[in-house]
Amino acid sequence: MESPFEAHRARRDLFGNDAANYEDGRPGYPDEIYGIVQRVTGLQQGTRVLEIGPGTGQATGRLLDLGATVTAVELNTELAARLETHHVGRDLTVVLDALEALALEVFDDRVERPYITSIYLAQIEPGTE
Repeated sequence: MESPFEAHRARRDLFGNDAANYEDGRPGYPDEIYGIVQRVTGLQQGTRVLEIGPGTGQATGRLLDLGATVTAVELNTELAARLETHHVGRDLTVVLDALEALALEVFDDRVERPYITSIYLAQIEPGTE
Protein backbone atom coordinates (compact mmCIF):
# COMPACT_ATOMS: atom_id res chain seq x y z
CA MET A 1 0.00 0.00 0.00
CA GLU A 2 1.24 3.45 -0.94
CA SER A 3 2.01 5.80 1.94
CA PRO A 4 0.17 9.14 2.09
CA PHE A 5 3.48 10.91 1.37
CA GLU A 6 4.12 8.82 -1.76
CA ALA A 7 0.54 9.43 -2.95
CA HIS A 8 1.04 13.17 -2.43
CA ARG A 9 4.38 13.08 -4.28
CA ALA A 10 2.76 11.29 -7.24
CA ARG A 11 -0.04 13.87 -7.44
CA ARG A 12 2.21 16.91 -7.19
CA ASP A 13 4.19 15.70 -10.19
CA LEU A 14 1.07 15.78 -12.40
CA PHE A 15 1.57 19.40 -13.53
CA GLY A 16 4.60 18.33 -15.53
CA ASN A 17 2.71 15.68 -17.50
CA ASP A 18 1.60 18.38 -19.91
CA ALA A 19 3.88 21.31 -19.15
CA ALA A 20 2.98 23.28 -22.30
CA ASN A 21 -0.75 23.30 -21.52
CA TYR A 22 -0.05 23.95 -17.85
CA GLU A 23 2.03 26.98 -18.81
CA ASP A 24 -0.50 28.25 -21.36
CA GLY A 25 -3.49 27.85 -19.06
CA ARG A 26 -2.02 29.18 -15.82
CA PRO A 27 -2.95 32.81 -15.16
CA GLY A 28 -0.18 35.18 -14.17
CA TYR A 29 0.23 36.79 -10.80
CA PRO A 30 -0.98 40.41 -10.59
CA ASP A 31 1.81 42.98 -10.99
CA GLU A 32 1.06 44.29 -7.48
CA ILE A 33 2.35 41.01 -6.02
CA TYR A 34 5.89 41.81 -7.05
CA GLY A 35 5.78 45.22 -5.39
CA ILE A 36 4.60 43.53 -2.22
CA VAL A 37 7.41 40.99 -2.48
CA GLN A 38 9.94 43.81 -2.83
CA ARG A 39 8.56 45.73 0.16
CA VAL A 40 8.15 42.72 2.44
CA THR A 41 11.43 40.94 1.63
CA GLY A 42 13.68 43.84 0.66
CA LEU A 43 14.25 42.20 -2.72
CA GLN A 44 16.73 44.22 -4.79
CA GLN A 45 19.56 43.75 -7.28
CA GLY A 46 21.67 40.77 -6.19
CA THR A 47 19.28 39.41 -3.54
CA ARG A 48 19.59 35.64 -3.43
CA VAL A 49 16.24 33.86 -3.52
CA LEU A 50 15.33 30.20 -3.01
CA GLU A 51 12.22 29.41 -5.01
CA ILE A 52 10.46 26.14 -4.27
CA GLY A 53 8.20 24.67 -6.92
CA PRO A 54 8.80 27.23 -9.68
CA GLY A 55 7.00 25.19 -12.36
CA THR A 56 7.64 26.80 -15.73
CA GLY A 57 9.04 29.96 -14.15
CA GLN A 58 6.20 32.44 -14.19
CA ALA A 59 7.31 34.09 -10.94
CA THR A 60 10.95 33.21 -11.56
CA GLY A 61 11.15 35.51 -14.56
CA ARG A 62 9.77 38.44 -12.61
CA LEU A 63 12.15 37.78 -9.68
CA LEU A 64 15.06 37.75 -12.14
CA ASP A 65 13.75 40.97 -13.74
CA LEU A 66 13.85 42.57 -10.29
CA GLY A 67 17.52 41.63 -9.97
CA ALA A 68 17.31 38.48 -7.87
CA THR A 69 19.76 35.62 -8.12
CA VAL A 70 17.43 32.62 -8.03
CA THR A 71 18.05 29.03 -6.97
CA ALA A 72 14.91 27.14 -8.00
CA VAL A 73 14.07 23.68 -6.68
CA GLU A 74 11.73 21.88 -9.09
CA LEU A 75 10.47 18.33 -8.70
CA ASN A 76 9.46 17.66 -12.32
CA THR A 77 11.99 17.07 -15.09
CA GLU A 78 9.86 18.61 -17.87
CA LEU A 79 9.01 21.72 -15.85
CA ALA A 80 12.66 22.15 -14.84
CA ALA A 81 13.74 21.91 -18.50
CA ARG A 82 11.19 24.55 -19.55
CA LEU A 83 12.31 26.78 -16.69
CA GLU A 84 15.94 26.58 -17.81
CA THR A 85 14.99 27.13 -21.48
CA HIS A 86 12.93 30.24 -20.69
CA HIS A 87 15.71 31.84 -18.67
CA VAL A 88 18.94 30.94 -20.49
CA GLY A 89 21.82 33.22 -19.57
CA ARG A 90 20.10 34.64 -16.51
CA ASP A 91 21.19 34.40 -12.88
CA LEU A 92 19.31 31.15 -12.28
CA THR A 93 20.33 27.77 -10.89
CA VAL A 94 17.76 24.98 -11.25
CA VAL A 95 17.97 22.06 -8.82
CA LEU A 96 15.96 19.03 -9.94
CA ASP A 97 14.75 17.37 -6.75
CA ALA A 98 12.09 17.46 -4.06
CA LEU A 99 12.81 20.03 -1.37
CA GLU A 100 12.45 17.48 1.40
CA ALA A 101 15.20 15.38 -0.21
CA LEU A 102 17.69 18.24 0.06
CA ALA A 103 19.50 19.59 3.07
CA LEU A 104 18.84 23.33 3.18
CA GLU A 105 22.44 23.83 4.28
CA VAL A 106 23.31 23.23 0.61
CA PHE A 107 21.84 26.65 -0.14
CA ASP A 108 23.37 28.58 2.76
CA ASP A 109 26.05 30.20 0.63
CA ARG A 110 23.58 31.18 -2.10
CA VAL A 111 20.43 32.23 -0.26
CA GLU A 112 19.95 35.18 2.07
CA ARG A 113 16.17 35.24 2.30
CA PRO A 114 14.45 31.99 1.38
CA TYR A 115 11.16 32.96 -0.19
CA ILE A 116 8.65 30.40 -1.37
CA THR A 117 6.92 31.89 -4.39
CA SER A 118 4.85 29.30 -6.16
CA ILE A 119 3.15 28.06 -3.03
CA TYR A 120 2.39 31.37 -1.32
CA LEU A 121 2.29 34.22 -3.82
CA ALA A 122 -1.26 33.36 -4.81
CA GLN A 123 -2.28 33.82 -1.17
CA ILE A 124 -0.97 37.38 -0.93
CA GLU A 125 -3.55 39.88 -2.06
CA PRO A 126 -2.87 43.55 -2.75
CA GLY A 127 -3.69 45.65 0.28
CA THR A 128 -3.30 42.80 2.79
CA GLU A 129 0.39 43.19 3.65
